[in-house]
Amino acid sequence: HLTGTLEGVSQLDIESYKRKRLNAGAAPGTVAKELRTLSAMLNRAVNLRLLDRNPCKLVKAPRSLNQSGLRYFAAEDMQAIYQKSIEAWHKHAWMLYAGTGARRMEGLSLKWREVGREEMKLISTGEERTKSGLAREIPISEGAQQALEFFRAWPHKSDLYVLPRITPPSLSRAAAKCIRRAKLTGSLHTFRHTFISHLAADPRV
Repeated sequence: HLTGTLEGVSQLDIESYKRKRLNAGAAPGTVAKELRTLSAMLNRAVNLRLLDRNPCKLVKAPRSLNQSGLRYFAAEDMQAIYQKSIEAWHKHAWMLYAGTGARRMEGLSLKWREVGREEMKLISTGEERTKSGLAREIPISEGAQQALEFFRAWPHKSDLYVLPRITPPSLSRAAAKCIRRAKLTGSLHTFRHTFISHLAADPRV
């Protein structure tokens, strides 16, 4: 692990940490995620003017030589995941993500006022800022419509947000558990790949 304060961390320290983690057998994807977390911490320190620069920006994330392309779920995979969902709202949350291609925080930040009759708006503002930093409007697919109807009638419905108030890591863990129960591999983000790969049938998308 890196030691000392953030102020004392250099590019060489981070490169050394990356090399040690990879030599210890850590997966490249895991190390890349750790570097993203560190970079976010350092960016925060820069924004607070505690540091002059972010040395992590100069470090290249490791890439796996065995990557076989993006993973996505077939229609029968999605049905298996729905059937193995632990809570009733889980099924409809996954349906919403697979039917919109939303990133994790875009889905959690979706408000009822941003849902129209035929389109919904995924907005990136403040703490709810998403990866691209852009807002976009997307058509409401059949799957997304079913999910919205469920959450509109749900007894625990929020007056502000579409999805239940749950922390991002907890939502990701719930998705991973449902996927494992369906004897599949993937994550919450795989629902985005699924939408992009074969569920985005509407040409307006």
